[in-house]
Amino acid sequence: MKKTLLLLSGVLALTVTSCKTAGEITSTPVVEKKVDMSKQLEGEWVLSSITTPSTAGKDLKSLYSMKTPSLKFEVKDHKVYGNDGCNNIHGAFELKGANGIKLGDKMASTMMFCEGVADRDFMNGLQSVTNYDVVDGKLLLRSGDIIVMTFVKK
Repeated sequence: MKKTLLLLSGVLALTVTSCKTAGEITSTPVVEKKVDMSKQLEGEWVLSSITTPSTAGKDLKSLYSMKTPSLKFEVKDHKVYGNDGCNNIHGAFELKGANGIKLGDKMASTMMFCEGVADRDFMNGLQSVTNYDVVDGKLLLRSGDIIVMTFVKK
């Protein structure tokens, strides 16, 4: 009887200790390190692809016969300059979190008329962008999970 009681006490002690240890392990907070990608955004980028409803299935040469759109980011001042395939554009952009970005709504442009150029599609695409990634030397502008535009470094 004493042996059984001693054995049960030992099992109970191990159970309480192991539960307490497991609880301590699972309650340890996980610290997620966020990487600031804004420095990779710096510089001049040239459009290599665009995916909007009205540009689907069309190549860049047919969409932008005059000039390929480009963007130049000055991260320190939150300024962006470029060309939409027809007009020069400039304005401000806002960084949000690790790779969130808002641009397009604070942009101004010259007002030249260029026939057969998808400049409005480019500007509408910029307005839809919510985040970005720089992967293998390419700037990917996304709307949620959908890549709207891809740029290459000039």
